[in-house]
Amino acid sequence: MLKARRISASHRDAFLERYQGLHAWAVQMTANDRALAEDLLHDLFILFTLSQPDLGRIENLDNYLYASLRNLHISQLRRATRGRFEQLSIVEYESARQSLHSIARGRDLIQAQDELRRICHYACGRKATANAASVLILRFFHGYYPSEIAKVMSSTRQAVDVRLRAARTEAKAYLENSRSLAFISGPGGPATPEVFPTRFARAPGDFLLELQQTIFDSPQGECLSREQLKHLYVPAHQAPIARKHLAHIVSCLTCLDAVNTLLGLPLLSERYPTDTIDKDNKKGGGSPEGGGALGKTLADWEREAHDAFEHKPQELCVSVNGYLLGSQLIGAELSELTLNVAADERISFFEVFSEQGIRLMMVNVEELPPNGPGQLHQRVELSEARSLECSLLFSNPFPTLHVSYHDPALATAPSIQAEEVEDDESPVIPLAPDLEVKAGRVKKLSALIEALRAGLLDARFWMRPGIVTGLVAVLLVSVALFIESRRITPLVSAAELLQRSALAEEALANDRTQVLHRTINLDERSATGDLIAHERIEVWQSAEREISARRLYDERGNLIAGDWRRTDGVQTLYHHGSRPQLQIRNPQSAIRNFEDVWQVLPSAKELGYLVRASEKVTVEEQPAEYLISYSRSDQTESGLLKATLTLSRADLHATEQTLTLRQENEVREYQMTETSFEERPTSTVTPNVFEPDAELVSSTLNPRVPGPENGAKDETVPQPFAPPRVVATRALEVEVLRLLNQAGADMGEQISVTRTLEGSLQVQGLTQTDARKRELLSALSTLSNNPAVKIDIQTLDEALERQPKKQASSRPITIETTQPSSNTLPIDKELRQYFAGRAVSEAQTEDVIRQFAERAIRRSLQVLKHAAALKALSQRFSPEELRMLDTEAKAKWLDLIRQHAIGLQQESVVLRREIAPVFPAVASQKANETSEIQSDADVARAVQRLFGICSENDRVIRLAFSISPDSSKDYSIRGAQFWRSLQLAENLATEISKVATRDREPLPD
Repeated sequence: MLKARRISASHRDAFLERYQGLHAWAVQMTANDRALAEDLLHDLFILFTLSQPDLGRIENLDNYLYASLRNLHISQLRRATRGRFEQLSIVEYESARQSLHSIARGRDLIQAQDELRRICHYACGRKATANAASVLILRFFHGYYPSEIAKVMSSTRQAVDVRLRAARTEAKAYLENSRSLAFISGPGGPATPEVFPTRFARAPGDFLLELQQTIFDSPQGECLSREQLKHLYVPAHQAPIARKHLAHIVSCLTCLDAVNTLLGLPLLSERYPTDTIDKDNKKGGGSPEGGGALGKTLADWEREAHDAFEHKPQELCVSVNGYLLGSQLIGAELSELTLNVAADERISFFEVFSEQGIRLMMVNVEELPPNGPGQLHQRVELSEARSLECSLLFSNPFPTLHVSYHDPALATAPSIQAEEVEDDESPVIPLAPDLEVKAGRVKKLSALIEALRAGLLDARFWMRPGIVTGLVAVLLVSVALFIESRRITPLVSAAELLQRSALAEEALANDRTQVLHRTINLDERSATGDLIAHERIEVWQSAEREISARRLYDERGNLIAGDWRRTDGVQTLYHHGSRPQLQIRNPQSAIRNFEDVWQVLPSAKELGYLVRASEKVTVEEQPAEYLISYSRSDQTESGLLKATLTLSRADLHATEQTLTLRQENEVREYQMTETSFEERPTSTVTPNVFEPDAELVSSTLNPRVPGPENGAKDETVPQPFAPPRVVATRALEVEVLRLLNQAGADMGEQISVTRTLEGSLQVQGLTQTDARKRELLSALSTLSNNPAVKIDIQTLDEALERQPKKQASSRPITIETTQPSSNTLPIDKELRQYFAGRAVSEAQTEDVIRQFAERAIRRSLQVLKHAAALKALSQRFSPEELRMLDTEAKAKWLDLIRQHAIGLQQESVVLRREIAPVFPAVASQKANETSEIQSDADVARAVQRLFGICSENDRVIRLAFSISPDSSKDYSIRGAQFWRSLQLAENLATEISKVATRDREPLPD
């Protein structure tokens, strides 16, 4: 019943025709280990049918299959350093069958089966109150694919994903503490029988039958007749299946198969026949002789190939020659990973796995340049229009591997129909273990406040000796400390204030739902202070119309001039009785004479264009506002001599401006004061406020502002000039780092943020595809128009085009390879003793050790990544620069520090707890050392020390859990110092996160 197009007849037949030869090769490669040979053939079949290479383009299919088989064998030999996957909860695997096949090899089989029993009982008890449990039963225990579950539920594919995630979350919480879920522990909750630990493990096939029987023993309500089922699933019936009906269907074999027949889905017995499941954990499951045995083996492999086709990974792990190179979490429609391959040996193949260890792709590298091609590319089509693509390029000085995964379903957030939500209960969120303690503290604090309130209102309290004197002393000390803190608080820089104010102005101006209306009084005075003119400026600005209209009125209210500006820089000036002047506005030369002053309003952005970068700009901090001052050193030259701008402390809005100008030998002062500022909804503003007034234009002139619709232009328009140089503030630098963190580009991706000699920020990046380039540019879009930030993100092809062409070297190429002295780990003895004590059979020991080593190395790598990110953050700013950061920027920086410190501590704790039982004699060592972290400088020193500790710990982990050419080294993992070092790293990370949390001010909403 599998989809025929997934296992094409040509690929299946090609494999079947060569099965005898492939089996002989596999047996020879594995030194007559027939069980391992069958595993190789199993992996090869799934890989071959999943990728479905073009057979017409393969010159020698036998050689292709042999090379694939050989590379799979090498990957198995190096599995201790191949795909270091996370240790997953047993419920996070696709199905109970897969969890038994995968996770039970790496843990106590008895414990795994007990946990699966508990999950089964949870789902049976929960399905009557939540559809999520019914979805879990269909997917995890019955083996339905999500697309099939959507049909059974008469719902959407996105709704299935949402419910499946909710059920897995609840099931994990139930495994940890069955009383943590209110629907179970509360009154009236469903009855979920206690599952007592067993002392034996059942065969996988028998055990899965046991779980299914448990489900089929828990139906509620009467079976629906065939006519009722037809009514539920007719095309005209679009409503989701009612919860009570769905709960019965999933736990009734008769009703479930009736629904399968109506929907054209495979029957339950055809999904995973349990008589073939036990073979997965036996040696020598398949035989090259006997058509019946081979046919059954290939049928099982076809099912697993289809599972891989339907599998939705949460993380992609990439390995080269069997060694893990990098990983990428999947959280967007397009997930990309670009890696530089600096292998010590010739690249023979590379693979892509999911976090569950499911191989999705393997590409053979037969020949390297100059004999081989300069690029290798492979694409695998997956279910639901998903795809996985890999490219290996040799055009750089080092090979570059790019992996991209496309999932259209992640383009939009999952949505659930309203009627589906009403049919379910509200999601149950497991409570944190310390919530009860916190609740108790809140009660005690409330009681204390109440007691203080009652005491302060009691007159007898004030009659006690020393009470008033003590309170007065406390008050005086508090006032003194407040004054001192205000005195020593450093002022914010003028450049930073102008930058922040300009960004706020731009945010208001870009809001298409409102129109800005501003009224400004303009007083013109002579050098002696005499008033020359008193005028008024009215400004209307609309982001929706992409235009602003400014009108100048004299002291009697007569309209004397107008200024209409489009967002593309085209400006039209109107003067009473004169022909309109069309020009492209140049902000630097906006003031050419006294008559132009009214065109420059109080604005941080406009003042920034007028101020010369070489001149000094100062700031004075006042109780309710900031006063920005500028004075030109040469006061004899015509132009702007002085300028002051007043910014409100509350929102950095410009409220007042004074400009002093010289025109030849005359000096005048212009004071602009904002008298009103409004943000009006677009619908409340009449369109005529954006039309030039009749008194400004004559009947012979076009009364409309030239716009894109009429294409007006003036050939005499001067060319615009580049804006002046702007220095990037440290707060802006923090914002760039935060945006890159949100885009997932701060841990391993080829993105850098550097400060140029001119003071601007240079964001440089290299991506493999245009899609990833667009994604990063979108993440930085809020800074794209910021003159202090230069963004240069290229694709790999663009970067290669910029490089000068080089001739190929004629010198011979020498390739040296290093082979390990053995195929066992340096701590193989300890691992075998440990798992022997846990009743792991000899047949399972190899796989158990492999998975254990993979998890240890992967955890250690994650710890080191967090440490490296912490080091980069701590070294980016000096203590003086950190002290100058404003509250918001400092909070963002501390939040990044806190996130990485918490991630490091959590990963290290899991790593230590996982490997400690292997070394019981030394793993109990404690690190009693503590660190005092009081200042930003202390944080930087602590992070630097933490990075050194984590680097050394990672080196020890890799030496112990990797197959190395030199197995004679002294591995420190057996010493007490390593275990104290692990705990010391955790303690340091905890202290750093506490300091970051303590010092971090809450970010504004």
